[in-house]
Amino acid sequence: QDPIFGGGHLEVSGSSIFSSNQFRLIVNSTEATLKSADRIDMTAGDSNQINAKGGSISISGGAGTNLNRGSGGDIFLQAGRGHGTSAGGGIGLGGKVDIKAGASISGQGGGISMIAGDSGGNLSGGHVHVVSGSSMLGMSGEVRIETAQSVSQGSSSGGMSLNTGNASTGNSGTITIG
Repeated sequence: QDPIFGGGHLEVSGSSIFSSNQFRLIVNSTEATLKSADRIDMTAGDSNQINAKGGSISISGGAGTNLNRGSGGDIFLQAGRGHGTSAGGGIGLGGKVDIKAGASISGQGGGISMIAGDSGGNLSGGHVHVVSGSSMLGMSGEVRIETAQSVSQGSSSGGMSLNTGNASTGNSGTITIG
């Protein structure tokens, strides 16, 4: 605790030596902000210990702990926008978001779970939306859900199921294709 300013505060800023892009790091009692002049790499440490996992990375939104409309904080993950145009010399693509679980040399590969939040009250649980991108002039993007091929002779590829949840008193949800 700093006796003059009343709390810890860290702020570092400047510009890249390769471009005019600015970088900034702020850590204080109300925010932690990081803006890079180029890329940001965040990697947890490796482990060479027996029966030990590599380091994990956890990103969590804060809890809204007040009983009067306290809501949990959001996590927003968005790739960058491409501004290049044909008139400007060449089109630019929007950045992509890749989420990939870890591979295993001889065990089971890591999984990916997308689970919306539960509701403890009488409102519905959270929704899961998977929507492709729209296009102003061409066709919208495709949505593909598939299991990977099995490369081992005599092995089956993974199964696929589409289910609605059970309902204790009402009807189960519907499945609509079309």
